Amino acid sequence: MQVYMDGYLSHLYWRKKIKKVNVQELLSGIARGAFSTNSDSNDILLTLDTLPQEYPAYGNTDFRTPAYSVQLENGTTITDLRYKSHRIIKGKPALKTSPATYVESDAEAETLEIYGFSLQR
Repeated sequence: MQVYMDGYLSHLYWRKKIKKVNVQELLSGIARGAFSTNSDSNDILLTLDTLPQEYPAYGNTDFRTPAYSVQLENGTTITDLRYKSHRIIKGKPALKTSPATYVESDAEAETLEIYGFSLQR
């Protein structure tokens, strides 16, 4: 995945493991027909309804089915999550409330934690 312009996480590749790659070749802006543009961006090729987002939100110019839906205290259901930072940790932390996979030792896995922020609309 890549942090694309303006902090959106985009998916780059779905196939078998590759050893050497130029990331810019995997995701490049292509002029396409789109329902809308991203008004926060200076890149006219960035449209959220055509970007292969890792975790698409509801109501931010992407009209596809979102990955999640929340209702905020003010009643809105529009969210706009953006990348802030990340960390990679050894092992797989246990989840307290959900079924999950597990590992016998921390050497068997790595976990990517992604932190973001939401622009209030």
